[in-house]
Amino acid sequence: MLTACPERIKPHEMIPDAGCGDGDLNPTLGEECEGSDLDGKSCQSLGFDEGTLSCSACKLVTTLCTKRCGNGKIDTGEACDGDAGISACTDFGYVSCTATCTVDQTHCVTTAFAAANGALTRSPGGPTAVGDLPPHGLGELVMLVPDRFRVEAFRYTVQQAFNPTDSLNFASLGDDPVQAIALGDDVIARNRDGTLDRYRYAATGYVSAPFADAGCSGQIVGALANQAVATSSCDGGELLVWGADAGVLRGAVNGGVCSIADFDRDGAPDVLALAGLQLDVHRAPAFSAADAGQLPLALTSLVGGDFDGDGDLDLAGIAAGQVKLLENTGIGYADRLTLPATGAHDLHAADLDLDGQVDLVWEAADKVLVRRNQGSWVFAPFEATVGSTAGSLSFSVGDVDGDGDLDLVSTRQGASTSSVTYVQLNRVR
Repeated sequence: MLTACPERIKPHEMIPDAGCGDGDLNPTLGEECEGSDLDGKSCQSLGFDEGTLSCSACKLVTTLCTKRCGNGKIDTGEACDGDAGISACTDFGYVSCTATCTVDQTHCVTTAFAAANGALTRSPGGPTAVGDLPPHGLGELVMLVPDRFRVEAFRYTVQQAFNPTDSLNFASLGDDPVQAIALGDDVIARNRDGTLDRYRYAATGYVSAPFADAGCSGQIVGALANQAVATSSCDGGELLVWGADAGVLRGAVNGGVCSIADFDRDGAPDVLALAGLQLDVHRAPAFSAADAGQLPLALTSLVGGDFDGDGDLDLAGIAAGQVKLLENTGIGYADRLTLPATGAHDLHAADLDLDGQVDLVWEAADKVLVRRNQGSWVFAPFEATVGSTAGSLSFSVGDVDGDGDLDLVSTRQGASTSSVTYVQLNRVR
């Protein structure tokens, strides 16, 4: 009987590969190396600067390879490494170290702020606030229009700043709106009758979701996560916190100068309340009052910031035509620095040049005045001209052009019941 001849076995198939440890490098089995055979690789070929490459279990081991750029030390050929070798901008802005350990000074500028294209004139118009409403990216200008019993929001455009033809209208649910803030995706408006209107973003538009009536009028201090905060003089003085989906949280407040700041540095904003020299802190989430000590002088406005970079909250405020800075010493507050500030109003504390230090900015006459924190309680002056000497309706700080730095927005009185809004763009980015 004839039988089929068996298929000839190829020589390389006669002995199966024993795998890792057989002395033969076989990439098809996932081997990167075999013993001393590193497949021609080295620390340098893998992107390191120096060191010895080794092999373990047929895998390349780079634990003895080092990369000089990225080790936090300035080695030969490097201009910087991390924070090492970095000095502050001479004028305004920040310096960074690149991934190749070269110094990047492209964010150092001599002109800190420049006027945006065009000013927004509205008749009738009113005070404004800055936010980033959906769709997120470029900012929006939230404007009160008391004579029309409504709140409007204007979107920012590169071509003409806030666009008068691209706006959202929110019909007022209560009396005349007299104050508004952007709170996350929502808009909150306080009315003259003391009620708070909330315009909540839902998918593609806004729906009315009014807060519970607190029964009295209160000035909105600022935003606490998903809540709005107001102080009130009714019932002997109260702090009112309107929850996003709950009723009104009420607590005693000692005075009328209030601010939002993270007093205890736990990541949750608190409410500071100042009466005369007495400072109280209302800590989240209960917001009950606690004694925060006596200040060395009285202030008519109050902001908080870590001005000396030591990790605790210092204070700044306006007093008799001056901006006063008070250092948190750990056992109280000390009068640390005085900045001349005739006619100052609407004081803000923020890192305007993105160098990691908290700066100050306020309005006075037709100027926006910036004091850049240079460390060691030294503040360098910068200013921008608003373009109007008319009375100020509001002054806001926010990222309107979506580039990651904070811009300045000033709304001034116009003819009759109109308003004019000017934008000063931050030039750091």
